[in-house]
Amino acid sequence: MTDLRVEKKDAVAVVTLNRPEKYNAFTFDLMNEVIEVFRMLASDAATRLIVLSGAGEKAFCTGADLADLMRFDTAVKARKYAQKVDEMMDTVMSCPKPTVAAVNGFALGGGMGLAAACDLRVMSRSAKAGFPAVRIGAVLPVGCSFRVMALIGLAKSKELMLTARLIDAEEALRIGLVTAVVLPEKLWEKTFELAEEILEGGDEALYATKLILNQKLAAEIQQFAQMSPDNFAYLSTTKDWKERITAFLNKKNNSGRNGT
Repeated sequence: MTDLRVEKKDAVAVVTLNRPEKYNAFTFDLMNEVIEVFRMLASDAATRLIVLSGAGEKAFCTGADLADLMRFDTAVKARKYAQKVDEMMDTVMSCPKPTVAAVNGFALGGGMGLAAACDLRVMSRSAKAGFPAVRIGAVLPVGCSFRVMALIGLAKSKELMLTARLIDAEEALRIGLVTAVVLPEKLWEKTFELAEEILEGGDEALYATKLILNQKLAAEIQQFAQMSPDNFAYLSTTKDWKERITAFLNKKNNSGRNGT
């Protein structure tokens, strides 16, 4: 697995999105790797908690790799891609082991959605979050939108997703998007402190608690799951889609950010 790194530290597995040169944006292959690894760790008795992070110092994950989106030549391919995003986030959220996202840099679009699929989120003070999908003529998955909305509410979700405004770590903490904010050099220390605190609980009790807390949200996501692949597929066929992604990529080449 070249795009995903897995390390074990006692009872904690650290899963790292390993595409730092692409700001850890996910491809179809990377999403399949995340799904495979989380399913494997879910059944690994030696693993009690999973930490998810991104390689490098610039980004946790900036969502879908825009180069991938430009290659869609049929709505069917776009729909399959959107369904894979949902499958990845569902797999992370439904994992029986507690999960903590260590947000070390930009968390944009589906990248922030992936962090929201984790149980808790520790964010570096230098990191930023945002949802730029509308700027490229795209739409976020229902699962991503619903998970973020469960954290920060409908009004704030609409504000951030419709305006595509970037927020800093302090605002992310204030609105409830993340659990804790620390200095960059303290990110891993805080993450493992939180992991140790969680692991004072019993494994079966932790799983049962997650199951109860996630049940309502999971049911709502499942009920409306087909909305985003359908809309994503339609939008991929529009002229606006390619024009906006091309413009965004050109801007990204100058500013260094990807992201949906």
